Amino acid sequence: MSDSATTPLSTSANGAYSTATGRWSLVSLIMGGMVFSLIDRQIIALLVEPIKADLNLTDTQFSILIGPAFVIAYLVFGFPFGLLADRIQRRHVIAFGITVWSAATVMCGMAWSFLSLAVARAVVGAGEASLMPSSMSILSGLFTRERLPFVTAIFSVSMHIGGASAMLVGGLILGIFGDTEFISIPLFGDVRPWQLAFIVVGLPGLLLAAVFMLIPEPPRSAATTGSLSPAPEPEPEPTSELMSDPSVERPVGPSLTQFLSNNAVTIGGQYGAAALLTISTYAFVSWSPAFLIRGYGLSSEEAALVLGIIMLTCGPTGTIAGGALSGWLLKTKGRVDAPWLVMILSAAGSGLFGLFAFTVGVPVLAYLLLAMAIFMGSLYLGIIHAALQVITPDHLRGRVAALMLIMMTGVGGATGPVIVALLTDYLFGGPEMVGLSVAVVAMAVGVAVTILLGLNLSAYRTSYHANEMAIQSAQDARKA
Repeated sequence: MSDSATTPLSTSANGAYSTATGRWSLVSLIMGGMVFSLIDRQIIALLVEPIKADLNLTDTQFSILIGPAFVIAYLVFGFPFGLLADRIQRRHVIAFGITVWSAATVMCGMAWSFLSLAVARAVVGAGEASLMPSSMSILSGLFTRERLPFVTAIFSVSMHIGGASAMLVGGLILGIFGDTEFISIPLFGDVRPWQLAFIVVGLPGLLLAAVFMLIPEPPRSAATTGSLSPAPEPEPEPTSELMSDPSVERPVGPSLTQFLSNNAVTIGGQYGAAALLTISTYAFVSWSPAFLIRGYGLSSEEAALVLGIIMLTCGPTGTIAGGALSGWLLKTKGRVDAPWLVMILSAAGSGLFGLFAFTVGVPVLAYLLLAMAIFMGSLYLGIIHAALQVITPDHLRGRVAALMLIMMTGVGGATGPVIVALLTDYLFGGPEMVGLSVAVVAMAVGVAVTILLGLNLSAYRTSYHANEMAIQSAQDARKA
């Protein structure tokens, strides 16, 4: 179904999204938010060596800054932001979140100890918990369920752009100021190069937050109704007029607990695979710079350039390829379980290539294998959220997305960096063995996801068809 087949929810607030140009402009704006989110989240991985030196940290302590310090706050605030995404105007949720995490990233640049940096990272995590639930809800309201996997694949490209930009911007700053002990900047005084990197990437987000406050609130309901049809007048809500969303209907359908119970095997497989895949992703992203620096003697800026190029090329192409493959399997083979098939391929491929990339011992070959591992590991990013959204009722999307993000970030984000650090510090015996630690994690995840999803493909198909029947029943009821 073409994008132009949809119609606007109303002619007032949502008239801006009645054309493909309006819808894709909003997608681009949301992608900008995700780029800023990933830059602010991941730039710390490139700064591992200077931060460890200045604050006298071990790998395990640094892994806490990358993982648990960020993730615990993300967990605490993830579901409340998902609930808000289902209840109030999502543009306000996103604007607030961007403001919080951008200011907190600047706070990272003012940290003077492990504790102060951990607190700032926690606030970054709290703010970033706002983005994905509202983003997935918005995208699901702008496009039909047939188009949604492709749209989320395009949206997910922003994750790679953000990750690559973190490497490139951080590497540029370290390349220019790396030999300078302190840099004097207005309002902040004398800061070290790694502190400057946080400040530079954090400030622009405040401008993007202001832009979100100026746009109209997007429509809801395309992915579950098949079109952007007008919604009935809602009952008055206790929320303020400024924050309330007039397109939110009184919920019709299962409660959250009923939905999760009715689809327990599917949701369990989806959430479990998402958490495992995120463990591997965080292991790669968090420790690849240290692997190149320690294993092959690259400088921080050289490692940033290598990883930035790989992530900027292989990441987006892998993400788009995963979405295209999923769509092809659905349209030509009738495989409604296509998203899970692509997730299995992604886990197995990234595990295999990752095993060799981090153990081969030859620089050029390691770079090529790492590129293939990142390509394969990116296949799932474009479809993992769409796989869940297309089986979820409209009034539950924000909360269901938030719960999966809690699993992904809470389990994957919290444990991925730490598992690698613990293996490096306590099992393999030294910092130079970080590559072997990442290889073990990548291969273990590949095996686990293949088994978990492979055994439950029929459950996903059942959930998909059940939601398809619910959609048809709702459409029939409207016609009656």
